[in-house]
Order: sequence, then structure tokens, then C-alpha cells
Amino acid sequence: MTLRAKTLLLISFTLLGLIVVIYGGASLFLRSSFAELESQLIIADVNRAHKAVEETVAALDRTARDYAFWDDSYAFIEGENPDYIENNFIDDTFIEFGLNLIILFDADGRPLYVRGFDLEAEAETAVTTAVVNQIQPYLSLENEGRRGILSLNGAPLLMAVRPVLPSVDPSPPNGVLLMGRYLNEAEIARLSSIVDLDISFAPVEQAPADIMSLPTEGDQPPTLVKPQDNQTVTAHSLVYDLNQEPVLLLTVVAPRAIYQQGLTSLRFLLWGLLAAGLTFGGVGLFLVERLVLARLNHLTEQVVMVGQSGDAEQRVVINGDNNDELAQLSQSINQMLSRLNEALAEQKEAEEELQQNLRETMLLNRVIAATVAIHDPHQVMELVCTELAQALDLPQAAFALLEQNGQSSKVVAEYCAPGRPSAMGVTIPLKGNPLTQAVLETRQTVYVANAQTDPSYGVMQEIARERGTVSVLVAPMIIKDKVVGTLGLNTIEEREFSAAELEMIDSVVGATSQTLENARLYASLEAELSHRKHAEEALSRAKGTAEAANIAKSEFVSVVSHELRVPLTAIQGFADLMSKGVMGPVTEAQTRHLQTIINNVTRLNNLITDLTDISKIETGRINLQFTAVNVQDLIHEALQLTEDQIKQRDHTLDLQLNGAIPAVWADRDRLMQILTNLISNAYKYTPNGGRIVIAARPTVSQLGPQGGLKAAQITVSDNGIGIRAEDQQRLFQRFFRSGDTEARQSPGTGLGLSIVKNLLEIQGGRIWFESVHGQGSSFHIIIPLMDQLTPIEREPTPAENAAS
Repeated sequence: MTLRAKTLLLISFTLLGLIVVIYGGASLFLRSSFAELESQLIIADVNRAHKAVEETVAALDRTARDYAFWDDSYAFIEGENPDYIENNFIDDTFIEFGLNLIILFDADGRPLYVRGFDLEAEAETAVTTAVVNQIQPYLSLENEGRRGILSLNGAPLLMAVRPVLPSVDPSPPNGVLLMGRYLNEAEIARLSSIVDLDISFAPVEQAPADIMSLPTEGDQPPTLVKPQDNQTVTAHSLVYDLNQEPVLLLTVVAPRAIYQQGLTSLRFLLWGLLAAGLTFGGVGLFLVERLVLARLNHLTEQVVMVGQSGDAEQRVVINGDNNDELAQLSQSINQMLSRLNEALAEQKEAEEELQQNLRETMLLNRVIAATVAIHDPHQVMELVCTELAQALDLPQAAFALLEQNGQSSKVVAEYCAPGRPSAMGVTIPLKGNPLTQAVLETRQTVYVANAQTDPSYGVMQEIARERGTVSVLVAPMIIKDKVVGTLGLNTIEEREFSAAELEMIDSVVGATSQTLENARLYASLEAELSHRKHAEEALSRAKGTAEAANIAKSEFVSVVSHELRVPLTAIQGFADLMSKGVMGPVTEAQTRHLQTIINNVTRLNNLITDLTDISKIETGRINLQFTAVNVQDLIHEALQLTEDQIKQRDHTLDLQLNGAIPAVWADRDRLMQILTNLISNAYKYTPNGGRIVIAARPTVSQLGPQGGLKAAQITVSDNGIGIRAEDQQRLFQRFFRSGDTEARQSPGTGLGLSIVKNLLEIQGGRIWFESVHGQGSSFHIIIPLMDQLTPIEREPTPAENAAS
């Protein structure tokens, strides 16, 4: 695209942008002004519509007042004017005053006269008792009465209520007169013609949601203005009933005359802006062409001629004003041509330096890549010596590491040019060697121009003469902030090292030092991984041994429990027979001893049962028979089993079953075992004369993957000895027995609560407790309700089977 085209495009876009901005700003301003004025006008129309409704109600009120302050009306209610109705409330009365309803009540609110009238059909209509009952709460015996709008079964009624009073005698009112007119289509049409507006009424339920949140301004109800299109605008307002509650939605539709006038004004503005833009754009383009583009084109032609000739000695000349920007541009071009030859020379020099830097960078990359790929430190150091010597054109390079005695260093890797004597394995003393000592102390690279004459080379000076070494550079190898060795570079001629070469040498030595550290860490890591692998294998073997021992222990407990039950059953049976005298008469002392045997056999049987349950739980062989369980029946049955023990301890039993509890899905026998254990603990660990509370209620627990699972909660509480704070964390551990002296007086194995917890969790429930030592304990269990479980989790009930 040519400069002329770009200039034309730029001017066009600039003018177009200005037109758009001016038009947009004017449009926003005018539209906002029109919209505000339009909103004010239609709100005034809405207010006129409200005023028309109020005036209609006021006219009704005046009519009702005239009749209510008439002595004939007062006399009719007193029973003295029986012809009052026939003479006054005739059809013409309803038609003349536009009435649909007249009701006359006595002072007690009883209707004496009720008549409805259809103004369009000019015929009487029925008035239901429900309508009269709706009106009665609004009767008023006050002098001013009441007037407004009331919704009667969905039909809005404009009404006025006035007390019936004598015209002269200041007697109290003896009744109430109501006159009303329905706000139907005919009345709405009449109101529309009065205010000369298109108005309509609808139930308040049809009102837009946003109008209900608008605040009222003074006595004016809230009004919501919404343009429908470019032709019409709609305003919604609320109409309130006698209770000051919104009952109707008033809608006014008006033409948008002002808005249309605004659109016309905007169109004229747009055409005017376009005409002005075209005029000023043409004049501006002509001036730019004469004053800028022609001269710039001449300057361009001269620059092209210089470029084609390749002669940087040529100069460009521009006509016209010699002080403007184009003249300054021509001067700058001439200065640029003057600098061009200088730049070409500098470019050649920079290219040569760049090539040198590139070679050094490639060397450094090769060295760093080798140090990353090779884990053998000696191979890395030999590679570094070779690369550095070849890159810097040196006859010899060597790494020397400090020995443990700290008195010398030893050459461990080197590069040696053919014909040069090797220094591999040579020990370099530190004493009398100022050069190496300076490197170790300053931790900086040290350079000696001539090692044969420089005294800082110390004891190594004679060796330098023998080997023909002239210039020497020694760089420190630092690992973890400690110098561990040096890199020595030797030449057979005196040589200076550039700053770039010194930087490259330091980088290579640093990478080599890091490689040595990485190699050490790698070896340590391999040793650690090997040690950890052996430890994991040993742990795995120990775990297998422990699991086998645990299984063997559970099997042993199961077998021993079974073998013990047979003789214990026999012992208990014979002891029962002997205590009952079946085997012959027994003395009182013998009876006591036999009862002791029976009690201990019972304890052994309970212990064997607990051990068997623990064994089954551990090995996963416990067999549960799930069924629907009635919680209340279960509690009553558990109390029957423990009733004698509770009575023997003279405990008070409080049973709290709050309402009906749906069935739970559980193993009934195991749930009975759980509940019996908790009740047994309550009466065992509560001193005589204590109180035991058993409560059950439905609840919502956090069981299940989503939580919020409906469940039954059973609570067993007592006011016994309670549980010490130091024992509460271990209460559900197997074989745990509290060290409390009072708790130790009741025999036990320490397995009961552990079994209870495991049995509950297997069935999807859980247990927790609260206890204060010396005040009592409360144990809570929850178990999911049957209707909370999916068919996969439970078997269908008989009712469900029948339904399917």
C-alpha cells in the first residue's frame, strides 16, 4: 500500500472515528434525555390514571354520604320507614350513580338490604353470602367511614362505606351503608376515556417481579417504565386495597412521540456530520499531498538512487522549507551514509569476535554435557583436560587433588601433548609453593607469565625449567565451599589469557567440581537405596510372619474354645443337678460351694464366647444374618433378660422411647448381644439404688459415603462410677481393664466393648460415649434404618417381594 493510500485511509478513519464519537456521545445524551422525559410523561399519565380511580371512589363516597346522612335512611334502620327501599333504591338509582352493589347493615353488622345490579344488562344480580362476609370486616361506624378498593373473589370493587347518621340530632350511628362499583371492562373503558389513555388492570399476581422491589416515593405507588419497541412505551404501577396491600396491576400504554422526534434529530445530526467530514477530509488530503507527500516522494527517489549505486559518499537534497522535519530527515540520512562505512568495518570485527565466542561456547557445552553423562570422576577430569588443552592450544593440562594429610596434592588426570613428559601421579608439595598456597587461600585463579623466573612458583621453579614450562595458570576446584584441588594449564611459550578465556576456564572447573559432588551423591544414593531395599524385604518377611502367627493364634483360640466348652458344660450340668438335690441331699455349705462352681463356669463360658467372637472377627469368619429388626421390641426383650439383675441392685429404670422408630437392617442376635452388654455394664458399674436410662429415637447420622443417613440411635445412660479421663482413650481396646479400684470390683475380661464396637461397625453402625468420673456414663449406638439401604446392600422384605 502506498503512502498516499495510507494517508487517505488514516484521514478517513480519523474523520470516521470523530463522527462515530460525536454521534455516539450525542446519541447517548439525546436518548438519555428523551428516555428521562418520556419516563416523566408516562409516570404523569400513570398518576392521572390513579387520580381517575381515586376520583371515582370519591364520587361513590359522596353519594354514599348523601344517603347515609339522610333521615329517611336512619328511620328505615329504626324500622319506621318501610317504603324507603322501594322509593329510593330503584334501578334508576343504580344506573344514575353507576352502582353495582348496595348493602345496608344495622349497627351490629347484620345485612338489612343487599342488592346487586348489572349496569350493562340493567338487571338485578344475585349477591352471595360469601361476598357479604368478605365486606363485613371493613364496616366502619366512624364519621368518615372507609373507601377504597376491595377484591371480592377476584373481582375488584370500588366501594365507599359510610355510617348512617341523622342529619340534625347528634345521635350515634345505627347502621352502615355500602355502595360499590365493580372495576370491570366497562368501568376501565370509562376511566380510559376520562384520562384519554390506554389503561388496563390485571391481578397483582401478573405483576413483573422487579416492580415488587421498587420503593414508594411519598404517596405515589412504585411505577416501572418499559419501552416495548420504537413506537410504544408501557408503564406498570400497583394499586392498593383497603389493607394497603397491592391488589391490582395498573398498566398504561402510550405512544413514543418524543422518542421518535429524538430519532429524527439524530438522523439530521448524522447527515450533517458526514457532510462536514467529507468537506474537511478533502481539504486536508489536498494540503497533505502538496506540503508533505510530494516532497517525501522526491526524497525517496534520491535514497533509492543511492542504494542502487552502492556509493555511500552520495548525499540527498530536499526542496522546500529547510527547517521542517523532512529537511531534518534528509540530514539524518546523510549522517547515516557517513556512518555506513564505519559500521561495515565494525561489523567485520564483531563477526570475528562472535566466531571466537561461538567456538568457546561449543567447547563449554561439550564439557558440561560430558560431566552430566559420565559418573566416573577420573573420566570426566581427563575429558576436561583434553577439551581445554585442544580448545586453547595448550601442550598440557592437569587436575591435582589435595591429599588427606593436607600437605600436598597429587595429579590424578591430565592431557599431555605428544613429546611432553607426563605428570600423572606426581605429588606437588604445598610447602614452599606460594602459587598453589595463594590459590587455596584466595580461592581465585592465579596466573604466572613466566614460571622459570617468577619467584612465586617456589620449589616448582626448577621443575618448570626442566620440563620447559613457561606460563602457568592454576584454578581452584571448590566443592561445598571447600577447595579440594586445582586445575593447572601450562604453556611452552609466554602467553596471556583473555577475559573470555578466563571466564570459560572458571565455568569448566565449576562444572567439573559439581560433577565430582554428583558422583559422590550418586554413590551414596545407590548405597541408601540398596539398604532400604534390604530393610523393606526384611519388613515384608516380618509382616508375613506376624500375619501367619495371628492366623495361627485365632485358629488356636477357636479350637481351644471349642474343646473347653464340652467339659465346662458337663461341670455346669452336674453342679446344677447336685445343687438341686438330684444326686442326694447337700448341706448348706456344699450348696454355697456348688453355686460358686456354677458362677465360675458361667464366667468361663462368657470368656470363651468373647474369645470366639474375637477370633471370628479377626479372621473375617463371623456370619451375620441380616433382617428387619424392630428396635422397641429388641429393647423390651433385652430388659427381660436383665430385669432380675437390675432389681437385685435396686436400680431405677427409665425407659424413653420417643415415637415410632422404623425398622433397622441388622443381625438381631448380634444387636441383642450389643444391647445386653451395654445394659449389663450399666447395672454392674452403678452402685445399688442408682438410675439407668434407656432411650431410643430416629436420627440422621453422618454414616455412609455421602453422609446424612437416617438411622436409629439407642442410648444407655447411668449415674454410676463413670470412666476416668486417662482410661477413656483405651476403653475399646481388647483386654483393657481400668485401674480404678471401684471398677475393678466388678469382674470382667476387657473384651465386651471391643466386641460391641467391631460388631456395630460390621453392620454399618458406630458407637461413642460421654462420661464424667464419679457422675456416670452414656453410651450411644446408631444403626442404619432398613429403608436407607439399597437392594444390593440388603435382601428384599416379604412385602417388597409381594410388590414385585
